[in-house]
Amino acid sequence: RTQRRWLRRSWGRVAVTVNGTGDDPPHVRSFPNPSLTDDELARGEAVVKPPVADGVRLAFVGRVEPEKGAVVAARVAAAVPGAHLTVVGDGPSVDDVRAACPEADLRGWLPRHEVHDVLADAHLLLLPSRASEGWPKVLSEAMAFGAVPVASAVSSVPEMFARTGAGVVVEGTDPDDHTAAVQALVADEARLATLQDAGRQAARRYTFGAYLAEVE
Repeated sequence: RTQRRWLRRSWGRVAVTVNGTGDDPPHVRSFPNPSLTDDELARGEAVVKPPVADGVRLAFVGRVEPEKGAVVAARVAAAVPGAHLTVVGDGPSVDDVRAACPEADLRGWLPRHEVHDVLADAHLLLLPSRASEGWPKVLSEAMAFGAVPVASAVSSVPEMFARTGAGVVVEGTDPDDHTAAVQALVADEARLATLQDAGRQAARRYTFGAYLAEVE
């Protein structure tokens, strides 16, 4: 609280960068958190997804632990008929994920380009996190590759999704609520396509080139 008060009042006479926007003084500036090259953005825009009717493809990317919601993601996948879940990452909840969804494809940590391969294959990215996230870079990477994020209402996520129309916010981390959000998208391919298009548009704000332009 002391740090936030100090920064907000500009006692240090510095510019302050934040995720999201709000009722902030002029020296507090919104900076998108960059994570994409122009080549990656172009590759994502060229991705063509298989029909969701053939089975919705879900992805979870991050540390496999309770705070990030890995087990919740596994329970969602197990509850949605025909769903396939790929988990990228590792952590203390790996065995719990296997128990909740025995069919899940657990890949462990992967090189960056292979993470993007997973996102290119996925219809939805699940992030039922209860941690303070700021703006998780995996969300903008998922958006770039046409994987619609379904995420908990943490930090700047609700604000960014409301502004861009690029994802679905779920209050809390109850598996039933996240399952309902996934099933609603599976049942409405037109809405899913709209979210995918909005995500690809919004992802352009998260390139390193866009970030450097803002710095300049």
